[in-house]
Amino acid sequence: MQAAPHTLPLVPDVLIWQTRAQIRDKDLLAARRTLDTLTDYEKDLSSTQQQAMQLLRARLLMAQGEAETALPLLEQLFTHAQEGKHILRVLEILVLSALTYADLKRSQESYQQLVLALSQARREGFLRLFLDEGEPLAILLRKLLPSLTEKPLRAYVQSILHAFAHPFSPQASSPDSPLLEPLSAQELRVLTLLVAGRSNLEIAEELIISINTVKGHLKNLYRKLDVNNRVEAGEVARRLKLL
Repeated sequence: MQAAPHTLPLVPDVLIWQTRAQIRDKDLLAARRTLDTLTDYEKDLSSTQQQAMQLLRARLLMAQGEAETALPLLEQLFTHAQEGKHILRVLEILVLSALTYADLKRSQESYQQLVLALSQARREGFLRLFLDEGEPLAILLRKLLPSLTEKPLRAYVQSILHAFAHPFSPQASSPDSPLLEPLSAQELRVLTLLVAGRSNLEIAEELIISINTVKGHLKNLYRKLDVNNRVEAGEVARRLKLL
């Protein structure tokens, strides 16, 4: 049977998201298997997907207690992300580097990486970038907070810690509640890429549609999911197991 248009290009993004979730849930054996499956697609991956795969390898090494091995991989990825001007990827790598240095008991370097990430992320008000790293990052932020003298940065860290303490909880009758209005196939594709961390431009390029069309799909997604932004959309997608 012939695959539907754009189906196969989305498979790696689903595997990337799945591996990330498995690492987060500490299901490392499953994560290794999914990452091996993703490797089968390596020759067909975009540069963004290849970076995401390498970053997952670094995450898996960290989860396995191999921070020393993960560090040079993160340094290499940071250079490539900077050269490609992938801002979100740069920030993610900085945060992971901070956690890696913390695992290695190299506190000063850990704080330096984290402050650099916070300083850049504050301009856009990113929260999910930090919340996705869970309690280890919350602990690191609490340790860092007393040393921050810049008021805007302190306020930003406090807002992140507040979000850790009061996570978004979408209103719904139950975790299995179906959507009142189902998502179209294209909206599911957009949601998959959205959850994988793709920008509007990257989604447009992947699906071969205009940015305005992407924005239209996002507007419909937010309405159907009863959310206001990407963060909430990702939370609902995970809770309702839409992907």
